[in-house]
Amino acid sequence: MYCKHCEVEIEGAARLCPLCHRPLDGEAALFPVVIKSKKLSKVTFTATYLIAALIIAVVCLIVNLVLGHKILWSVAVVGLLIYLYILFAWTLFSQRHTATKIFVQTLGLAVMVALMQQLSPEVKWSLNYVVPFIMMLGGILLAIIAFAAKKAGSYIFNLLLVMITGLIPLVYNLIVKEATLWPSIVCVSVCGALFLVHIIISAGNAKNIIIEEIKRKFHL
Repeated sequence: MYCKHCEVEIEGAARLCPLCHRPLDGEAALFPVVIKSKKLSKVTFTATYLIAALIIAVVCLIVNLVLGHKILWSVAVVGLLIYLYILFAWTLFSQRHTATKIFVQTLGLAVMVALMQQLSPEVKWSLNYVVPFIMMLGGILLAIIAFAAKKAGSYIFNLLLVMITGLIPLVYNLIVKEATLWPSIVCVSVCGALFLVHIIISAGNAKNIIIEEIKRKFHL
């Protein structure tokens, strides 16, 4: 359709010009014209990001080794690149459940911090303190939202995953015979206590909720 007064093309089945409200010339379309916008697919974003990240990681590693630095700061760069991918692909631009986003963000932060340990290898700060603290905060956030959510199944399931993942720093510190164990113990204890509270509040239905959530996640 065309408006000879405004000299503009009007798409769709309109009979009057939206600008001057006069009759349009031409035949009306049977159906509205739908303009499809081109969106960057996840596959394209992943491939582009992985190629760029690989180039950056290799360049940083070469520079790190050629200059003879005693600290492997390139490993910290790899950790940052991994976290940025998780941030964009799995959180900001993702339509996944909020509980899954929180768990993935928690895990991504923990991995990034663990790799950044290479910046100061003399001081064992990542797995001893920061990683357990991050896991505990993720578990607390999931538990708080689960109390307010109408369907808490996904939050309780991911709280369980956080509790299990929180065992990794504790097991590692036990294997290497690290003296500082209390942050890891506190992390697992807090997440476990919150999980038990949900089981008690749900009057024993938490087990069924978790089973249903597992079936939904893995399409069983």
